Amino acid sequence: MSTTSTTTSQAAEAVVEKIPHAPSQEDAKNALASQIRSLGAGAFGGVCSVIVGHPFDLVKVRLQTAERGVYSSAMDVVRKSVARDGLRRGLYAGVSAPLVGVTPMFAVSFWGYDLGKQIVSGLTTVGPDGFTIGQISAAGFFSAIPMTAITAPFERVKVILQVQDQKQLAPGEKPKYSGGLDVVRQLYREGGLRSGGFKAFFPGFGPALTRAVPANAATFLGVELAHQFMNKSFGELKK
Repeated sequence: MSTTSTTTSQAAEAVVEKIPHAPSQEDAKNALASQIRSLGAGAFGGVCSVIVGHPFDLVKVRLQTAERGVYSSAMDVVRKSVARDGLRRGLYAGVSAPLVGVTPMFAVSFWGYDLGKQIVSGLTTVGPDGFTIGQISAAGFFSAIPMTAITAPFERVKVILQVQDQKQLAPGEKPKYSGGLDVVRQLYREGGLRSGGFKAFFPGFGPALTRAVPANAATFLGVELAHQFMNKSFGELKK
């Protein structure tokens, strides 16, 4: 009788262990703290990315949109832009839009990845060696969704301002847009006549998301593999 009771008790405990439980208050706090850290780290990374990368992006856009013969090379774009508009305006035209857009984009991307890992942990079993390649890719896949939703409107504003700077104005003529906020106002007004305004900020959202999904999965997979390599190679430096 005692043996039967013990066996039944062990079986019941095994079943209970397999039933999903709500996270404890401590686990919830740790998860929230992890997401906040990811949000802050991503935001700082976004600012650094814009400061370093915007001049290169501006040169690329001007080369792609200028009429044939206006520029002979990327360096020619830099020289003529700085000579015409000065260093700040010449290399950082339209920077406000990506600075406002890319900063939350990076923040949301890293937050989304952290949240994605928590979702993957809840739906699958994470082994003692950490996340598998498939689990990391799935979390990176998830991070692309909120990131693309944040990015699309600011990318549109940025490109509009950069292309506008290519146009040679007639004497006394003013540019169509005075800045990022003016682009937002006019786009919403023009789009509002047909589609409620907001659709004007999301042209090509589907293709952008299709591009971002594998890109984010590959990015965070690379980050995690680099972490693993560094930990194995320089583990003796860890305290």
